[in-house]
Amino acid sequence: MGTRIDQIANVTGAPEPRRILRLYLPRDEADDVREIERKFHRLLDAAGHAGPRRASVERQTGGTEWFATSLEFLDDIASVMELEIVELDAVDGL
Repeated sequence: MGTRIDQIANVTGAPEPRRILRLYLPRDEADDVREIERKFHRLLDAAGHAGPRRASVERQTGGTEWFATSLEFLDDIASVMELEIVELDAVDGL
């Protein structure tokens, strides 16, 4: 899991330092995690939470894996998708 995060951050230009606050895990090991990620992205895009690069070709900062959203919204998506929500770090000061 940490390897995937490092791959994304190194390739897509993380807009700020990484801090892992949540893990959203499939409840069934047979679930396709790539499909889960695609669904997550589609829902974030549909809700207008796309980051600058995803939303517009004219604004090319922040990479393509990043979204302007909230933990509450991400937790809601995970809940609807019946994913396990693992809280890793407190959100002090955010």
